[in-house]
Amino acid sequence: MRRIALIALILIITLDRLFKYIAFKQSLLSSGEIARFGILSFTPFLNNRLAFSLPLPLAVIIIVSLGVIASMLIYFFKLKNYFQRFALIFVIAGALSNLFDRITYHAVIDYLSIFPHGFFNIADVMIGCGIVALLLMF
Repeated sequence: MRRIALIALILIITLDRLFKYIAFKQSLLSSGEIARFGILSFTPFLNNRLAFSLPLPLAVIIIVSLGVIASMLIYFFKLKNYFQRFALIFVIAGALSNLFDRITYHAVIDYLSIFPHGFFNIADVMIGCGIVALLLMF
């Protein structure tokens, strides 16, 4: 079971990084929607703001992100419950993927859109799902 969970996590992170790479390369060529799947569209967007579009300087975002990730890692090693650890590692992996973007591109590469101005990526979904799973377990 643990091996399957680890493989799933690696595949999801790889998929997120691949989509971010495609979105970033496409955003250099043109802007706007690339593909639509019902209400979901693949639209590159470089997001230089924090969650909920909070406008903070990049240095502050990176420092806060590092502090939150470090705190989650410390908490991760204190957890004994496998499912809580798995949920938390989803949050950490998503946060690390987005932090990598901030350091490398000075923005998070978002590529999915449901609403005309609501952009997100698989890392954001991992963070959200991990948080919901953690909340449901407590």
